[in-house]
Amino acid sequence: MTGLVPVLTGVGVAYITWLLWRWGGDWLESRRLATKRRDKKERCRLALEKLQRRVEASDLTEAKCHEILQLSLSELVKKLQTSQLTATDTLHAYQRQALEVHKKTNCLIEPILEAEALAQACDAGQRPGPLCGVPVSLKDCYGLKGYDCTIGLARWIDRPFDEDCDIVQVLKKQGAVPFVKTNIPQTMYSVETTNPIFGPTVNPHDTTRSVGGSSGGEGALIAGGGSILGFGSDIGGSLRIPATMCGVCTLKPVSQRLSDRGCHPILSGQKAVPVSYGPLARDVDSLAIAMKALTVDSTLYEVATALPPVPFRSEVYEDKKRLRIGFFLNNGVFRAVPCMERAVLEARDALESAGHQLVMYDIGTLGEETFDLWTRHMGADGGKELMREMKNDAVDVAMGMVKTLSHLNAYLKWVLYFIIRMIKEYKMKVCILHLRCSSVHEYMNLVAETERTQIRVMKEWRSLGLDAVICPAFGFPALLFGSIVEAISAASYTAMYNALNFTAGSVPVTTVTEEDLRKMTDYGTPDPSHSIAKKNMPGSVGLPVNVQVATLPWREEVCLRVMKDLQEALTQQSA
Repeated sequence: MTGLVPVLTGVGVAYITWLLWRWGGDWLESRRLATKRRDKKERCRLALEKLQRRVEASDLTEAKCHEILQLSLSELVKKLQTSQLTATDTLHAYQRQALEVHKKTNCLIEPILEAEALAQACDAGQRPGPLCGVPVSLKDCYGLKGYDCTIGLARWIDRPFDEDCDIVQVLKKQGAVPFVKTNIPQTMYSVETTNPIFGPTVNPHDTTRSVGGSSGGEGALIAGGGSILGFGSDIGGSLRIPATMCGVCTLKPVSQRLSDRGCHPILSGQKAVPVSYGPLARDVDSLAIAMKALTVDSTLYEVATALPPVPFRSEVYEDKKRLRIGFFLNNGVFRAVPCMERAVLEARDALESAGHQLVMYDIGTLGEETFDLWTRHMGADGGKELMREMKNDAVDVAMGMVKTLSHLNAYLKWVLYFIIRMIKEYKMKVCILHLRCSSVHEYMNLVAETERTQIRVMKEWRSLGLDAVICPAFGFPALLFGSIVEAISAASYTAMYNALNFTAGSVPVTTVTEEDLRKMTDYGTPDPSHSIAKKNMPGSVGLPVNVQVATLPWREEVCLRVMKDLQEALTQQSA
């Protein structure tokens, strides 16, 4: 027995030594990452200050700047192509405005230094194309040669891309001038745009409120007039949620309409509910111009050889035939607040006045089915990739619950999940994200279930003769900053079309009124998520309210047409 004492002592000492070595290594790594975060933030701050000085030294007058900023994208393109404006002046105008919006919202990460040379080349006639001289902003997930794509993570600092991603290559070939990169949530896996490197981005309409996520920097910049055309990504509403919070337009194409090659992946290998990449702008026509420029000729398909060649069909977008459009107000997961429901009804009336047929669409349990599928796909690996990405890094408060759930024992996750299901408390149904599939067989069954649901819904739409469906763009307008992560089930309206891989867009319809707030008295259920929404609605009068438009996959032109008809009908009503 006495002989075991030295052995046990040795094992204990070895184990303690190993723990100290591991903890010490993690501590040193966390300090190294903290230094990288601090240095990166400072470099970007200095780059923006340098741009500010250069813009202030520009001979662009305030009157000229104002003239440029007031133009729509179609008007700007025409003036650039007829040499009524120079690309350089246009760039300087948007750089100036972008910096002003950044001061208010913290929407920028860094300027793209090559923008000046690209604009000068446009003025010299060396870069012809449908977007010649148009400044474009990019979410910080688009790979750009010589630039980091941190997605809010210190481990990706000082790891610049070797080449531009496919979309940026095509944009440049079509004459566009990428000029700034915009802020994102840490890992892009949040509906609140904030990260430990660059901090939070707030709403230009009310700086106490959220811009949503994950393309929140783009939403804020475009809503503030600092960009005429931006590009983001969407895996659960990341284009449509910021568009809704900020009152701008966006399109989430079917996943393979535009290339994802060269963009920073998150949840790499998760392809059953794929990321979509798409544009944001102030009006629908600008989205159509962007999609046409990216897909109308062979440029994209020469770069992205794996994509099916599906050029933009202008004749479908410009068609005037009557469409049959469904609508619904409640998806069965989260009841949208009164202003969001009112927006759908106003959109219904406006589209009817434009000559379309609107019919009530009973979605049954589809909202719950698709939200369940979406959350299971997002957490199929039990959160392992997210934890690997954030290891030893500072974790933003918006990612705190994700980290906690990912570290829970699998059995505790299952217990928590079933308790949540029993009490029907959807706020925490996000726990499903981190349950993980227990085997490859289980994951294959999940993929098969998703495909069956997609096929069933497509057949249902065709049997009902639906060309499109309109519904709430989200559960509520912009909440106070930090609140949205507590009501994640409101994202079930957008996640539905990611799970189905349908085309979907978001378009402004109205603003919050005093009457909407009075109707909040009768709003709510025992679900605490509704309490969060109810608590945040006071003070929201005047905030933008969007409607979501969805179509079958590969029907981007139809989706844009419905959005444009809606926008034009609303404009005529307000004239």
